[in-house]
Amino acid sequence: MATIDEQTAAPSATSTPSHRVRSLDGLRGVAALVVVINHIMVTATTFADVANTSGRADTLSFEWWLSYTPLHLLWGGTEAVFIFFILSGYVLTGPTEKKSFSWSAYYPKRLVRLYLPVWGSLVLAGLSTLVVARHGVDGGSWWVNNHEPFNVKSATVSGLLLGPIDFLNNPLWSLSWEVWFSLLLPAYVVLCRRSAETLQRTVLFLALLVVTVAAGTLTDSKALRYLPMFAIGILLYMQREAISRWAATLDTKRWAWPAILCGSITLLTGYWMAQASPAIPEALVTLARSGQVIGAALVVIIALHWGPARTFLQLPAIGWLGARSFSLYLTHDAVVISTTFALGGTPPLWITALIAVPTSLLLAELFFRTVERPSHELSKRVGTARQGKAARRK
Repeated sequence: MATIDEQTAAPSATSTPSHRVRSLDGLRGVAALVVVINHIMVTATTFADVANTSGRADTLSFEWWLSYTPLHLLWGGTEAVFIFFILSGYVLTGPTEKKSFSWSAYYPKRLVRLYLPVWGSLVLAGLSTLVVARHGVDGGSWWVNNHEPFNVKSATVSGLLLGPIDFLNNPLWSLSWEVWFSLLLPAYVVLCRRSAETLQRTVLFLALLVVTVAAGTLTDSKALRYLPMFAIGILLYMQREAISRWAATLDTKRWAWPAILCGSITLLTGYWMAQASPAIPEALVTLARSGQVIGAALVVIIALHWGPARTFLQLPAIGWLGARSFSLYLTHDAVVISTTFALGGTPPLWITALIAVPTSLLLAELFFRTVERPSHELSKRVGTARQGKAARRK
């Protein structure tokens, strides 16, 4: 079943190849906006209880339709995190295949790129608690009431991204898995490269990864649930030529891509549709969770190869959103929760959205200019300097 940390999704601070795939940037941006909507939705008690499966929406109510049908994708934080993790695996693999790539340069560059914006977001979140106090709210959702007063020790532990993540800026939980993946990237690349030597071996390994996700869901092991998703992204990259040939055959059939889109949406939201009735067996619900991983992978393929999807994801506005997606992810939580508390703790969703969405976008732009972009530039300089030292030693 869903846990609290699954209700948010984080775009990673990826180091993209020199030839950026603009449609993937756009996909990341759209998913980041879904995360903002997710957090606005869980300020309401019913949607918060649906999100962590501690409660249910009344059958056929407005909340029911948004919760247990494909409409859930509009606020699907869990689904967005699957897409982000697969994207990270796909994007980080490219540079490792270049002759100029250096692991000794990769690590400091990657960690600077991740940690500096994260620390900046924690400072911002801490300051927001001084402006709008966090406190218990009668009738407030569990998500709202989990935002407790600022605690220096807890915030410091969160900033390490290797242990517990508190609710000062709780979406950082997914960055902790990004860090573990980043540290383990050499092992991922070696394992996936062996598995990608033949198409048959790739399919078998993909099946194993999906089964591992299911095992992680059954045992509530977050490592088994999340870490395989990065490997799926790596395999998509390593089999990109075969996937391109397959995609080219689909272009000749008018119905093929729309059918795949419908299938991916069904798979992504299958976990929630499987909960439409309490009578549905738990085993089927767990199986539907594993199907979400396949749906997320198909979404990435669609973004890469289907013309109409690429056209949409490459629109200037979507491109802007993609470029600011990491900043939006890091800063929006403080905006949403501050808005909620400032309006009494239980404001109508439409009022929270009317204030929090444009404010989050504006703050993302400011954070991108003042924190994320300078951090990215510094990470590149650190990587270049480290690579230069490695070259001189040779």
